[in-house]
Amino acid sequence: ATFSVALAPPTAAPASAAPASTPPTTTPATDAAPRVDAQGGLTVGTAPPLEETPIPGEKDEAPRVRARRLNTEGFRAYEAGDRATALAQYRKATQADPAFALPWYNLACIEALEGRADASLEALETFHRIDPEVDLRQRIETDRDFAKVREQPQFRQGLEALLRPAPPQVPTAR
Repeated sequence: ATFSVALAPPTAAPASAAPASTPPTTTPATDAAPRVDAQGGLTVGTAPPLEETPIPGEKDEAPRVRARRLNTEGFRAYEAGDRATALAQYRKATQADPAFALPWYNLACIEALEGRADASLEALETFHRIDPEVDLRQRIETDRDFAKVREQPQFRQGLEALLRPAPPQVPTAR
């Protein structure tokens, strides 16, 4: 199955395109926030990190449902300028359902925004394996998230290697 329907067409703003004015990156869930203590009273302290906050019904979610939810949470964080949370949620989404292509692409976008060309290429490789029908070259050329790494020689070489057709496999006689 192909998941390219969930991705924006190449002529539209990419699904993970940065807003015109990107707010500064913030640290996820570390602000002082009221919480209920063991006796039922309110306390003020540091909220637990998002990854430690249990979500009702989470254990009962199907892998694709969980991956979609985590990907959506990542995208909301991305839109809010919180790349650290977006990165964490996209990684969780890829772990929840490794066969779901969209979080792999979004993970590649965040890695590229952070200037991590190798990590971006790794995520793109997985995305491309899952959904080879997407015109990845066109997407990389038009998605603003890749601007920081797009012209780096190592990224260009890695992308070319990724998109190079595999040689035909000829069986050998035994």
